[in-house]
Amino acid sequence: MKYKAVLIDFDNTMIGTEKYNFRLFKETISGLIGRELTSEDRKNFDGHTWKGIFQILSEQYLPEMKPEDIRNIFVDAKSNFFNGGSAPLAEGLDDVLALNIKKGIVTGSSRAEVNMFAHCIDLSAFDIIATDELYDKGKPAPDGYLYAANELGFEPGECLCVEDSFIGLKSAKSAGCVTVFTREFADEDHSGIADFTVECMSEVVDLLR
Repeated sequence: MKYKAVLIDFDNTMIGTEKYNFRLFKETISGLIGRELTSEDRKNFDGHTWKGIFQILSEQYLPEMKPEDIRNIFVDAKSNFFNGGSAPLAEGLDDVLALNIKKGIVTGSSRAEVNMFAHCIDLSAFDIIATDELYDKGKPAPDGYLYAANELGFEPGECLCVEDSFIGLKSAKSAGCVTVFTREFADEDHSGIADFTVECMSEVVDLLR
């Protein structure tokens, strides 16, 4: 095996949750501010991590609330929505988790959001779960991947990182990792900036053998 670790994004890479995330976010925040979010509102959030989005909400929309309080309301809404249910899992995910290689999750989601799916994804298979509470700057900054690689004791270039988004791939590439774009749940084609492109997680197994 030429790589010592595989680091995988969570939402829309490991599990197809992104469309639910945005729907629940829109419903939750519209309820808090008392009106529907508009396309102009969306421009304020574009390009920001979840951590940054909740900071903007606190500063510009809900100054009476702390960012973490707004986020907790969103996470509660998400928990109630899924309520022990799931979203589509990446094809071949179990095959990747069965490999004898160090594994990690690197996500902009909170640990509570990852734990919502512990009943359908074996989180004990991961040697590191780097949620955004554990590092400073979210994607596209390299912090999450640098944190995970360091915790595992490897150089970033020894890690194969699987992502579905532009900012995720940019984060992993900025950290110095080898990048894989997976098309399975992706909304856009980002193959041009990745070292490898796969249709689904099953093909990642071939890269790791």
